[in-house]
Amino acid sequence: MDISKSQNVRENAAESPFVELVNIGPEERHKRRIFGLIMLGVAAVTLYLFTSLGLNHWWGALTWIPMFLGAIGILQSYHHT
Repeated sequence: MDISKSQNVRENAAESPFVELVNIGPEERHKRRIFGLIMLGVAAVTLYLFTSLGLNHWWGALTWIPMFLGAIGILQSYHHT
């Protein structure tokens, strides 16, 4: 992207509140989406194992970490940030 085109985008962004500037490209969005899905899968398997092994239900609270990371990855992919 040349400088004049970039400056034109910024000027248009200042005039319109609806201009969306993309922060990451398609390859990085794909990586974040895959990471998010894997982390949600890890959370689901971990929660299943904790409940099937009969562990105290407070151990299930540890699954918030992969759930949070998975949600962040998917949301970043969806919102292009």
